[in-house]
Amino acid sequence: MLQSILPDMLMLENQLPFFILEDLYNLPKRITGAETRRKPSIIKVSYKFFQKALGLEENLDNSPEFNDDFLSSKPLHFVDFIRTLHQQYLQTGGPLNSTQKKNRGLQSTPSVTKLHQAGVKFQVGSSKNLFDIQFNKDTVEIPKIEIHDYTELTLRNLIAFEQCHCVDKYTSDYVFILDKFVNNPKDVELLVENEIVVNTLGDNNKVSVMINNLCSKVATNHGKYYFDTLADSLNNYYKMLEFNVFSSLDILGRRKRIRFFSLSHLHT
Repeated sequence: MLQSILPDMLMLENQLPFFILEDLYNLPKRITGAETRRKPSIIKVSYKFFQKALGLEENLDNSPEFNDDFLSSKPLHFVDFIRTLHQQYLQTGGPLNSTQKKNRGLQSTPSVTKLHQAGVKFQVGSSKNLFDIQFNKDTVEIPKIEIHDYTELTLRNLIAFEQCHCVDKYTSDYVFILDKFVNNPKDVELLVENEIVVNTLGDNNKVSVMINNLCSKVATNHGKYYFDTLADSLNNYYKMLEFNVFSSLDILGRRKRIRFFSLSHLHT
């Protein structure tokens, strides 16, 4: 049953206004006029549903703040509800870093494999916020993401909604940096080994292709790229490591040449 209705519930073109769903949910009480046993709000019911269907983290269930006023604003529909949930994690995790608002343009980053070969470590982050990717010293922390049958559909519709209606495009920016991290199945394999990606599809190539296709024809907000600071730090660190490696190779090459000429001189 769930598999037959969930795709329709996630598609942007199928959305019903959330206030209509809320009215229908509260309709029995209005018709009878009687106080029935206390039931959870539609916000909680919706969260429980998508938590199970999409594998969302179970970190809000017992929170005292998780009530009708939990969200900063009423969602427009289910797609907006899912996006608002992810943004709520972002907001409760702390205010946006002001340096992330600087306009340095849209920066690419080396792939996971290239960074790993350069000495960068990867580990699963403890944050429940998908957008909370951190780089400290030589380690990139990425929150766990489960790739399942509905991941592509969910992300595509979140991106479509952001492109049409939102100023801040957090999901689009998140998919953009994933696209830079993942170029081939080896990148996915490395993320799986570090327990960052839970691949329920079973095929790393499918995950790689899915991530790369998600960014096709997506307009990212160059002036407010959320991962600007992260990308800048990774690029600078990678360039520094490259410089050190080439410098070491250059010194080694010079030593070999000096030794060669010294030996040649002795033989002559």
